[in-house]
Amino acid sequence: MTISVKHAFASAKGDGSDPTQVQPSHWNAEHILSLAADRLIGRDSSGAGAAQEILCTAFARSLLGASDLSAFLTAIGAGAFTTGDVKLTLKITADPGWIMADDSTFGDTGSGATHTGPEYQQLFGLLWGVVSSDTYAPVYTSGGVLTTRSGNTAEAGWNAKYRMSLTKMLGRALAIAGSGSGLSARSMGQTVGSETAGLTVNQLPTFTPSGIISGVSVPILSLGTSGLPAGSFQFYSASNGSAVNLGGGSASFTGNPIGGGQEHANMQPTSFLNAMIKL
Repeated sequence: MTISVKHAFASAKGDGSDPTQVQPSHWNAEHILSLAADRLIGRDSSGAGAAQEILCTAFARSLLGASDLSAFLTAIGAGAFTTGDVKLTLKITADPGWIMADDSTFGDTGSGATHTGPEYQQLFGLLWGVVSSDTYAPVYTSGGVLTTRSGNTAEAGWNAKYRMSLTKMLGRALAIAGSGSGLSARSMGQTVGSETAGLTVNQLPTFTPSGIISGVSVPILSLGTSGLPAGSFQFYSASNGSAVNLGGGSASFTGNPIGGGQEHANMQPTSFLNAMIKL
């Protein structure tokens, strides 16, 4: 756009006969300001004074032309939020253009989802593709019947008024999908783990049980001098002085069970926040 300057009033005096001289009608003529390329009108010298041309680079023009914060962040290279981005927050209500990560469903108007409207279509298409498992982001018909992605495109699912579940986040620690070195492979949107865990026998530390058998009878190892085979056991009864031959070289006993079999806590120290997802 060209900048021009024009007086706000006109002269009542008529023009003279010499066209080479400035005439009263020229007073209200439009005056065009001319500048060099990539310049703004301003003053970058100290103190008041005449207007100057100030350099305006392509980068500076992109900042001046930013229509909102998102465009401004993009211009400065900070990166604006785009569909599928997640941010942590202490807010309980989603910002405009966002949805709370509340394990709910979303879809087009008429899908019967918790959150509905055409503004959810881009997120619908993203989750349809990157969360390929129907287990981690289930899809339902508008009537609430569980269905699958198989044989359908995101566009077809959207047009059919399917509703989609957000990936589960409530009450969970967040981790990075992929195959970490020496770790199990994890899919996008996958959930694992539990708050409590019970130990099996194989998970207990290795130990050797030991103890003393006490009571009315005491096992005595035969050395072969009492008419019994060497290495056999006999119980000696303190009550009547008699001995009972067990034969062999071992004796077994069963003690009383101890422990409650309860599961133990399986959570690290954790701080809980809310999260929201960019539409």
